[in-house]
Amino acid sequence: MGALAHPDEWQDAARSGRPAGGQNSTASRSYRIAALLRSFGVGRQMFEWALSECRSRGCKIVQLTMDKGRLDAHRFYEKLGFIASHEGYKLVL
Repeated sequence: MGALAHPDEWQDAARSGRPAGGQNSTASRSYRIAALLRSFGVGRQMFEWALSECRSRGCKIVQLTMDKGRLDAHRFYEKLGFIASHEGYKLVL
């Protein structure tokens, strides 16, 4: 992965869908800022842009999934106002 997520991947952040509750929502996946660029506000700026795009397209919910062990990422998203709300499972085949 490069220093920043590829701009085309951010289109995922603006793609909306309709979950069971009927509200527009979006999901984010696999975004990381290179270690050398962390603590400079790059990730915050990128995510604030993505959230703005979501709002402008009528999304009401943004959902994130991440590994439980990525504690720095958890803190980052909590600072942006996200709350932990779900437990997930996966099976590697």
